[in-house]
Amino acid sequence: MWFVRFLTSSIGKKWLMAVSGLLLLLFLGSHIAGIATLYLGSAAFQGYAEQLHSHMLFISIFRIGLLLLFMIHICTGLFLFYQNRKARPIPYRISAKVANQAVRALPITSGRASLPFAAATMPYTGLLILIFIIIHLFGFSFGPQDVPIANTVVTLLGNPGYGLLYICSFTVVAIHLHHGIWSLLQTLGLSHPRYTLFIALMTTVLPLFFLMVAGGIPLLLICGVKF
Repeated sequence: MWFVRFLTSSIGKKWLMAVSGLLLLLFLGSHIAGIATLYLGSAAFQGYAEQLHSHMLFISIFRIGLLLLFMIHICTGLFLFYQNRKARPIPYRISAKVANQAVRALPITSGRASLPFAAATMPYTGLLILIFIIIHLFGFSFGPQDVPIANTVVTLLGNPGYGLLYICSFTVVAIHLHHGIWSLLQTLGLSHPRYTLFIALMTTVLPLFFLMVAGGIPLLLICGVKF
């Protein structure tokens, strides 16, 4: 079948990465919107959480779909990383600066092209994000069932150790998204020289916005602000 052949090709795998990444980005945006209700107070966040979990069938289906998306994104990413390393174990040598995103040039180090930090560290930031998600699930999903979720969130994020881990993890997410958004737009054919500046701004502004919204909560809690 042509569809199976397409998915097993290099281009097909890149499309799988891009589509799964886009869907995960949309999930992250909705998750950030839910987190942001905590700025309105614990009662607002608790109301949001209770309303969300009142549709358990939808939540169960959504969790299964989200797990499949993560598995597709991670497995495809690891395969492409291994494939690229196997095909090109030694980076190409060039004598000129390489343009990136058509808006900036990359410095040359020791006669080799230097990838942007976000691009070069994608496999490693992805692994760190996976570790954080596991810790996050254990902290919130498997917390005390008789305690309101708002109290659990405030208690955990208000803990300096966990709060700093949360901020650092969303910093890693921002770095991963900085290259990931640009890459998925390129793969899906949604980029155009006319919109280069807008795309470059979006790949910076959107990850920073997510970081500010999510990271601001533990920062305020550690500083003694009450929600």
